[in-house]
Parts: sequence; C-alpha cells; structure tokens
Amino acid sequence: MSSNWLVLTLGDVCERITDGAHKSPKSVDDGKPMASVKDLTRFGVDLSNARKISKNDFDELVQQGCKPQVGDVLIAKDGNSALDTVCTVDTEIDAVLLSSVAILRPDPEKLDSNFLKYYFCSPQVIDYLKTNFISGAAIPRVVLRDFRKAEINLPPIETQRKISQYLSSIDNKIFVNSKINQTLEQMAQAIFKSWFVDFDPVKAKMNGKQPEGMDAATASLFPEKLVESELGLIPDGWEVKNVGDFTDTFDYVANGSFAALKANVELYDEPNEVIYVRTTDFNKGFKNDLKYTDEPSYQFLSKSKLYGHETIISNVGDVGTVFRAPSWYDMPMTLGSNAMGIVSKGANSYIYYMFKSHIGQHLLDGITSGSAQMKFNKTSFRKLRVVLPSKEVLAKFEELEDSLWAKHASNQKESLHLERLRDTLLPKLLSGEIELEISEEL
Repeated sequence: MSSNWLVLTLGDVCERITDGAHKSPKSVDDGKPMASVKDLTRFGVDLSNARKISKNDFDELVQQGCKPQVGDVLIAKDGNSALDTVCTVDTEIDAVLLSSVAILRPDPEKLDSNFLKYYFCSPQVIDYLKTNFISGAAIPRVVLRDFRKAEINLPPIETQRKISQYLSSIDNKIFVNSKINQTLEQMAQAIFKSWFVDFDPVKAKMNGKQPEGMDAATASLFPEKLVESELGLIPDGWEVKNVGDFTDTFDYVANGSFAALKANVELYDEPNEVIYVRTTDFNKGFKNDLKYTDEPSYQFLSKSKLYGHETIISNVGDVGTVFRAPSWYDMPMTLGSNAMGIVSKGANSYIYYMFKSHIGQHLLDGITSGSAQMKFNKTSFRKLRVVLPSKEVLAKFEELEDSLWAKHASNQKESLHLERLRDTLLPKLLSGEIELEISEEL
C-alpha cells in the first residue's frame, strides 16, 4: 500500500450507514415499488419484479429514509447472500428498500461511491467482512453498528476516482453486451412466436398479403392454409409428433446407479478440467460458484457430455427452467443432476424456444408431479405431443437463430474475458499493489 493511503473505518468516511424498512407493508397490485435483496444486481436495482406497496406506505418509508439517493452504495446485508451483491445508485430510483439492503452514503470529499462498490467486490475484502461482521446461524446478517468499524484502505480521492472510472469502463462494456444479448433473445423469441405460435406468415398468405419481416424466398416456405389437427389448427403440411420422435434426451443418471456415480465422480469448488453445469449456474448467469470435475469423472460421465447449444430443462425441484448449454467456455462440460439435455438434428433452436414458450411450459406442467419434490421423467417428456413444422421452415429458423446465437456467444465470451481481467486487476488496484498507469498498459 502506498504511503499516502490511509486505513480508516466505514464510519469515518460515510455520512450515513443505515438500512431499509424494518416493517413490510402490505403488497398491492397498483402502487410504488419496494425492493429487497433479491432485486439487487451488480449493475443497480432491478425493479422489474419488485413488489408494490400503497403510496401512503411508500411516502411514510421515504420520510424514514428508506429511499436511496444518487451516490448511495447498496449492499445485501441479510440472508445467505449477505455481502455478495453490491451496487451504486447512479440515477434517481423511485423505490424504497427493505431492511435486507444496507444503505451507505459516502462523504463525497473522502470517498468515491464507485470506489467503495469495487472495494466491496474484492475477494479479500469480502472474506474479511464475512469473517468479522456477519452474525447469526439460521439467518446470517450484518449488524450495522459493528459494520461501521470495518476498515478500508483508502487512497487520495483523485486516485479513487481514476481507479473506479477504469473498472467502470470494463463493467460498462459487460453491461452493454448483456443488453445486446437480451435484445437478441427477444428477437429470436419474437420470430418463434410469429412463425410457430401465431402462424403469422400463413395467415398473411391466406389473406393474400406478403408476410411481414421476411423476403419472398422465406415466405414461399410457408403454406397458404391452416388445417385441423389433434392440437387444433396448424399450417398445412406440418405434423403433430411425439417429442421423442425427433429429439434425443440425456441426463446425469443415465451414466450409472447412484452408487456408481458416487464412486466415480468427484466434484470441486475450485477450477479443474471440466465444468459441471447446473441449473443454479444458469440462474446466476454462469457467474461465480461454478462446480468442476476432473478428466476421469468426465470420461465416466460419457452419456451427459455437453458441447454447447444443447437445450437444458430442469426436471427435479425447480421444474421447467429452460436454458442452453454455454458455448463460450474453452473447456469441456458435463451436465449435472436434476436436469435433462435435449438435442435434435435440424430442430435444436425450435425445441429450445418451444419449451421456453407458454405452450411448452404448459406441457411440462402437465407431466410434473410430486409431493416432497416436483419432478418429471424422460419417458413422459418424450411422449409429449407437439407441432413439428416442415423441414424447410425449420431449416430457415435454425439458420436465423444460429446467427443470433453466434453473436450471443461471442458477446458472452468477450464479457467472460473482461470479467477475468477486471477480477485480476481489482484487488491489485484497490490495495495499491499496482498503479493505474501500469494497469492501463495491460
């Protein structure tokens, strides 16, 4: 640490250290948002799924200081995710917070908000804070009166700003890539819905019109009428098939008995030779806490190897989560337990978007059962009846979607590289081990 860095406490450099509301007002359908720890992301507060409370309750909590201000730093303080998520308030937020979120208001003359955010992202700092400032066995939580005493290594304010600006430039690119990928996913879902749920191209041709958003060659692939089927009206020439008629399914337990799996498969928390893909990894955006296995285990798990782009559906516990095996890691992968993989020659993207759609989710609901734990099996899945478009239409959809997925995977790969760069530089910059000028050359 440089000689002009100081060791201070959070209480020394923050004007306010508090948390959100300690009471939980009644939820309403039409009201003002109230965010909790589940709504925190690294890039800010996501209010899209936040519950709503009445305006009177909202105004009361604003008066109590539960509404964050621009420049505040928010950090998860309660539950199993305590201290795992932190963000800054960069723009005005019309929301109040629950007590599961701590609100830190830095003194702008002493502490840069983004520097504090990145300080809380350093693995060494997280270990220090979790070791010294989390209490409670059943429900871990940060006690704020103690948290004020947490020490922070602080360079001069100008150095803080330079460091945070540099790290923010990396995060901003990651954020842009994420938004682009969301748009690509929405585009693909819109095409799927138009072609295979609403049958827009067919209906347009039935009315003597040119289908919107496609060239004449693509439009020519669609029939000009709908016909009756066991699933209702479908385009002429399309079929109703069992899912198992045009897909192959696989899972973790196909490799052997539970005893054989236990004896032959080793899992690791630290990086190893093979990524062990789980539904929880998808839910976390494939960030942090990945599980790994080794080469002997990978060879034993020969029936559940992943190569990227396969459709994965959770079939035990959190049933119905649908995602794709990542194709941006430069290492082998294998599918973990409680999920099944699906591949289909000529219909990979179709089957993925089918089971992400409300139609596919409804089909999965119909085969799911259980008391202690909800689940469905491969046999029931393979018997599901779905519409199968013509080979020509499927080929065109796969071509379009493969192009979108390639862009998605490229963005993910770039973001993964940027995350590794950021995570390598972050602790060194925040400890003064390297100067910013050196890092810029990297």
